[in-house]
Amino acid sequence: MDQVKAQLGDSYVDIYGNADGVPKYFIVTRPNVVADSYEYVIKKGELRGFSIAIEILPIADRSRAQMLDVYNSQEDMEKIDKIIKKYGGEMQGIGFTPMGFKIVIDTYFQKSLTPIRHKQVENELKQLTGVNVEVRQTGRLMF
Repeated sequence: MDQVKAQLGDSYVDIYGNADGVPKYFIVTRPNVVADSYEYVIKKGELRGFSIAIEILPIADRSRAQMLDVYNSQEDMEKIDKIIKKYGGEMQGIGFTPMGFKIVIDTYFQKSLTPIRHKQVENELKQLTGVNVEVRQTGRLMF
């Protein structure tokens, strides 16, 4: 993977693998890299003949560290909470997922958001943070 990082340079952001089914790695890059898929076959050693699927996902406009800074910042957390409350919800938790390279916010709403309002809150949070945001609605308060 060091060769991949070296080849992509500043466009490389992160890599993660799936744990289900066929081994597959996802390389997250900046949008200037072309999305593509590859199948690598190991030619030497104990794993000779073993293949690994690789998919390049040009979906990150920030580095992983910058994304993690979003939910490590008390100021950003307060702004996120304020927006969630504006839409009638309550923030229950926040995290980061490499799947889709986004911040995930668990929320509680007395009344579920319509699809349009749901998209509006996600878009507003993306504008605030500068990163992809997924708002997940729970049906009950989480403690």
